[in-house]
Amino acid sequence: MPIVSLAKAKEHLNIDVADYDAELTGYLGAATEVVEHYVGAVEPRSLTERYSGAGTAELILRHPPVQAVTAVVENGTALAAADYSLSDSGVLVRMAGHRPRVWPYGRNNITVDCTAGRANVLDNYVLAGLIIIGHLWETQRGSGGSPLPGGSNDNMLFTPNFSFAIPRRAVELLQTSRIPGV
Repeated sequence: MPIVSLAKAKEHLNIDVADYDAELTGYLGAATEVVEHYVGAVEPRSLTERYSGAGTAELILRHPPVQAVTAVVENGTALAAADYSLSDSGVLVRMAGHRPRVWPYGRNNITVDCTAGRANVLDNYVLAGLIIIGHLWETQRGSGGSPLPGGSNDNMLFTPNFSFAIPRRAVELLQTSRIPGV
């Protein structure tokens, strides 16, 4: 699910027709992926992930933050909730009583069902998403530009907003809550 609704993106861009809905929908998905690259999962969603046991007690889940783990299957056997523990940072620890236990070696032998994302989407995530969507929109519409230095070809334009994918101001909004390792 996108971090920003189509209606909110159209309002931000001052678009009141449906002519561009398909194009904007692509931008919504792209902006969501960028935001989640910086801060981890945003909109809550259920995931099923497979991991390979490597003889350690910890599995680092791929989509932090994780709200809850709903099921863990190890080598075809469902584990009880007491058999694992989830840390705030999205690390799943195999437990034996009150002590960590090693996940068994194997290739894709551990399946984890979880809910990733946040209960509340922060305003800076939404604003960063809108900035990215606005930037993607502008790069498709063109906004003029200056001739390249020393160039005489009128078709050769230098437009600063074409030189990068993510505006710095969006990145700065996301840096305040970046999850280490994401």
